[in-house]
Amino acid sequence: PTFTNNYTYIVNATAVDLASNSVSHSHTFYYDGTSPTATISIPIAGTWYSSLTNISGTASDTGGSNLSSVNITIFNLTGGKYWTGSIWQASVAWLYTNGTTSWYNDSGLPTFATGSTYIVNATALDGASNTGSHSHTFYYDAVSPTSTISVPIDGNWYNALTNISGTATDTGSS
Repeated sequence: PTFTNNYTYIVNATAVDLASNSVSHSHTFYYDGTSPTATISIPIAGTWYSSLTNISGTASDTGGSNLSSVNITIFNLTGGKYWTGSIWQASVAWLYTNGTTSWYNDSGLPTFATGSTYIVNATALDGASNTGSHSHTFYYDAVSPTSTISVPIDGNWYNALTNISGTATDTGSS
């Protein structure tokens, strides 16, 4: 049969034997075929970070069974590993979040590596085991660039200056 979303159903069953003995049972169930949605607020997709102490977002469910949880994964695309909350490993590792409609994880985050690309995935789960996911890619660079000024020379006096020059380098985000 085709079920209607966010609707209550009752199943009745009766068994009768040849001697006319009978027994009846009734079960009620609820149908939710709608996946919840998850969004990520921090980190912002495509952004460079020099510090990241919180991963957060929102989730919603219109299917009727309500949100059960939101979990995240942190994948180091550069290193090819998932964060477990304490170490990096090759297989997927899910991290719990605090909250559901407004969720966050601010504990057990890794020490992010400069020059690395990361993917955060948030997956919302509802009471009917429907899931909805959302991912953001971000970049990490905690090393400041360097710069030097060649001309003018610090502390010198000039009566004419035709050239200002220097150099700058950045080993992280460039």
